Amino acid sequence: MEFMGFEDRRDLAVQMCRAVVDAGEPLDTVEKVTTFFKFIEPSLKDQKDSKTDDSAASKMKFIREQELVARVFHLVHSDDTDTQYELFLKVRNVFGKGGTHRIKYTIPPLVFGALDLVERV
Repeated sequence: MEFMGFEDRRDLAVQMCRAVVDAGEPLDTVEKVTTFFKFIEPSLKDQKDSKTDDSAASKMKFIREQELVARVFHLVHSDDTDTQYELFLKVRNVFGKGGTHRIKYTIPPLVFGALDLVERV
């Protein structure tokens, strides 16, 4: 995907997120989460070739994109609590690299997921 421009990579990442959310299949292993997050990396953290655009339309597109990433998080699930904890650690590490403008959309689902995990333990 490196041969594609930033806009195309981001659009592909958004389409992949939509497809996964629509399919509703759980991301239940660390390998699945790691692989999928590599594909949607343009939606998870700033890219070197991204352009800053402060227009209202660009901001709304960004917000919708981050809300979709948050919806993907809800598919990160394992019945085993130890595996669930490992999945959350992986997701937290990735979300933490996204920067402050992304974290306000991606961390809240992780916090609620962690609270749910605490209740299961």
